[in-house]
Amino acid sequence: MLSSKVKVPSADPNSDILELKINLLTGMLNKYNPLSIYQELLWASKKEIFSDHGFIKFSEKYFDPNLRNQARKGTLEFVKKRHEELRQYFARAFAADLIILTLGMIETWFDQETNIALAEVPSPRLMKEYSSRFIYQALNQQKCLDTLRAIHLLLKEFGQPNLKVVVTISPVPLERTFSGQDIIVANMMSKSTLRSAVGEFVAETENVDYFPSYEAAMLSDPNLVWMGDRRNITDFMVKKIIAEFIQRYNLHE
Repeated sequence: MLSSKVKVPSADPNSDILELKINLLTGMLNKYNPLSIYQELLWASKKEIFSDHGFIKFSEKYFDPNLRNQARKGTLEFVKKRHEELRQYFARAFAADLIILTLGMIETWFDQETNIALAEVPSPRLMKEYSSRFIYQALNQQKCLDTLRAIHLLLKEFGQPNLKVVVTISPVPLERTFSGQDIIVANMMSKSTLRSAVGEFVAETENVDYFPSYEAAMLSDPNLVWMGDRRNITDFMVKKIIAEFIQRYNLHE
């Protein structure tokens, strides 16, 4: 998007919030399951306040479970300040004319003490230190649909009057699964559940579209779509999908 000169508030290159340039490259701020997206918007709106109890003390420092495991740990004051900056960052969504929601998976880990959906699976060291604190759940179609509806209600309440929402599904497959199934089966279940929920959500909701980046990747020539690891998408395909998106929604300067 940025290379196409489309204004993307969430990727403002002049911003130093959370060392944004570095974090965007490493995917530090990515949210892969629907509940993680909903939580961030809920806190961004201040409709619900994130409790300090949500920060997890780990190896004499504090860890923010809403960021990926490689996020820097620090004092309680540090993680609180960073979380507030993160809240302000996600609040940019409410000033946007167009919001893209990209869903990745249904496999979700929860902190049972706070009922917060973690950004990703807890690290092995964290799981060892808090052996009974975290629980795994694969979201079903109804839970995904209800979460999308809740996200939309927040955006209607706090967002722009003429806001347009576009939902996509990431074609990047699961790297691992905790379902007990073969990874190929688990991935198909994850993507199919999300696709079914999104289809129903889009059909019932005004000013919401589905953009088929997932189908574009899965049904195109594999040699053009996938890198050598057969997991990540080639730059060629990413550019083709973004170009089609920009054309479809008339996002040219």
